[in-house]
Amino acid sequence: MTAYFIQGRTIVNLDGLINSVEYFDAMKSGNADDFLSSMGLDYVFGNPYMLLESNPYRDIFTDRLRKVLMIPGQDNFTLYRYLGIP
Repeated sequence: MTAYFIQGRTIVNLDGLINSVEYFDAMKSGNADDFLSSMGLDYVFGNPYMLLESNPYRDIFTDRLRKVLMIPGQDNFTLYRYLGIP
């Protein structure tokens, strides 16, 4: 929903279903981290468990996120700074 109101930024839906074929292919081949780094990803917003514990996101984001702030509420949505490929 946030993407509808953001101006001057590119929003990437991490599941790859409504983005480019290139991103979806990068996810399938295990190269999503390369793809996201090459596009200049700055921030990631989501549930910590989903991003850091579940597949395929664990492999993409482990050691590549720095917590900026957590949004209060039951979903524990958190804003992270994307550090890119170490």
